[in-house]
Amino acid sequence: EGGHAVLGVDVKVELVQPTEGEGTFLATNAQRYDPARPKHTAGDVQTPRNAMLTQLLAQMGKDGLSMTSNGITLYDDGVHQDGAKNDGLYANTFTDTHKEGTYTFQYRANGTTQSGDTFRRMETRCNYVGVNVDAASSPTSIQTLSPLDGLKRIEFFITLKDVKGEYLGPFRTSLVSFEVSGGTPVENVIDHQNGSYSQVIAYTSGQSVTVVPVINGERFPPMGTGQIDDGKKTDVIHILVLLILILILILVIFIYRCVCLRK
Repeated sequence: EGGHAVLGVDVKVELVQPTEGEGTFLATNAQRYDPARPKHTAGDVQTPRNAMLTQLLAQMGKDGLSMTSNGITLYDDGVHQDGAKNDGLYANTFTDTHKEGTYTFQYRANGTTQSGDTFRRMETRCNYVGVNVDAASSPTSIQTLSPLDGLKRIEFFITLKDVKGEYLGPFRTSLVSFEVSGGTPVENVIDHQNGSYSQVIAYTSGQSVTVVPVINGERFPPMGTGQIDDGKKTDVIHILVLLILILILILVIFIYRCVCLRK
């Protein structure tokens, strides 16, 4: 007021926050989704992600993803990251943001000015929190496919999650790519709509293949490196193992005969 701090104000924030993330909801209920169903609502064409969300919510009888309310008090006491005590800056911190979605903060300030007039102020702010995918929390796997056109094929999978286990979810192929060396990517990244993405790689026998996932511009550790098994290597290993077993058997027989002869 007039350039001076107004003290003793009651400042509170009413918060509405998600209790289930959109990506996690879609990924964990993907088996219910029928992509063949129409993607129109009231004449509007929905994005694939919104169409999946709308369909699943309707199937489960839900109006929307689960939300909860919370209350936060802001302080001017110098110990809530509000600067100096009694400087007119009211603040607090909120860290429970591990669910994807929109967090709505409604600020309410009630107080009395130095001239004795009461006042009320209200303002609403919305913040969207996404999923910060973590490499160590995102499991990977590899699947060997049948050869095609004289080339061997292998498929690399990654399920994208954050440190809290929240899924990035489907329809995020724009954020997912794979750097490949030693082989050739086959077509585009595959979205399995259950939170996992994959890339098929074609290669010739004996090639050394390296695949690095790149998520939202961040390079993750290689999913798999080294020489891909071409069958011949496996045969050689099997033969070596068999020879070792035969040598062990011969040694056991020799020892047994020596013991018997001494008796």
